[in-house]
Amino acid sequence: MKCAIVYLSMTGNTETIAMGVRDGILSVTGNCDMIKFRDASPYEFGKYDLIAFGTIVMGYKDPDVFGSFIKSLRYVGGKHAIAFATHGTHGEYFPAHIAQELVERQMKVLGVRRWYANSYIPGHANPYPTAGHPDKIDVEEAKAWGAEMARLSEQVYAGAEDLIPPLPEAPEVSLKDFLDELNRKEDERSGGTFGSKTPHIQLPNQYIKETCRYPKCSICMDNCPVHGIDLTMDPPVFGDPCCHCMLCAKLCPTGSISPDFFYTTPGEKTMKLVPEFYLERLAIDEKEGLFRRKVPVEEIGWDTPYYKTYNKHPWFIKGKGPNGPKSKYWGEGLAEADAAAEAEASGSDPS
Repeated sequence: MKCAIVYLSMTGNTETIAMGVRDGILSVTGNCDMIKFRDASPYEFGKYDLIAFGTIVMGYKDPDVFGSFIKSLRYVGGKHAIAFATHGTHGEYFPAHIAQELVERQMKVLGVRRWYANSYIPGHANPYPTAGHPDKIDVEEAKAWGAEMARLSEQVYAGAEDLIPPLPEAPEVSLKDFLDELNRKEDERSGGTFGSKTPHIQLPNQYIKETCRYPKCSICMDNCPVHGIDLTMDPPVFGDPCCHCMLCAKLCPTGSISPDFFYTTPGEKTMKLVPEFYLERLAIDEKEGLFRRKVPVEEIGWDTPYYKTYNKHPWFIKGKGPNGPKSKYWGEGLAEADAAAEAEASGSDPS
């Protein structure tokens, strides 16, 4: 049985989980190709029997660019698919959404998992409620899940189709109703100055050509997880496509790429106006064993969002985290990602 993982990762959270899933699959099948989303072709997956799709969660589901990629897949009818994601406080809408996307490509969905992870969105609290994840326990869970899915795939290919689980069910409250209620609370608590009429999504990044060091520096183009940047063009191409991760702005050493302020301040305002929006879901998942709290509620940095704490360039160092004071909460997860990445490059065992 030939296996592969295609994954979209921004700061290393999803990549860390992907490596755990890969190790689990390897323990059963002896093979598993790792394919970064930016290097994936929709035409290359017909040669695989089990395909794992790993992604970040943006807008409470997989990013549109990831969904578009799934829709463009060819030669995958009847193949086995599993999916996983890392996310901040809200990931409950992801499983049903991506499962439906995979079913529409006529793939057999054997399982969907999600893991909590730290968020590095500029307007979000620091420490964030889910800081400290993914950690070693998460990676071990990913490894066990990967092995379980590989064994299930082998059994189904051997004829045990009755073992295929039901598709994940969408939450009772639709995403639209969920966000409408959030906006209602924002309107109410801000006196109508913030909420339903305020953009909550990222607008195009601002690019300052005069301070850009290209061609001496191409870190944004080289690391964009969706190949959405082309500095060889005049004017440069930015955000075509875009998954709104802002990694380009975070990595830029000169501050030549800056996210529009609408993507900085809404997150901060929402967290202060409606903190229960973040805390209630965590309490539910903690009760159900889906979340392990590492940051006490009283230590969440509502008043110290990332963009106020880490404001020098580069704002983020890949594999290391925000460029500034170290946090006891996000250190473990990033260290895990960094060690895994270094081991991957050297061919050694990170343990």
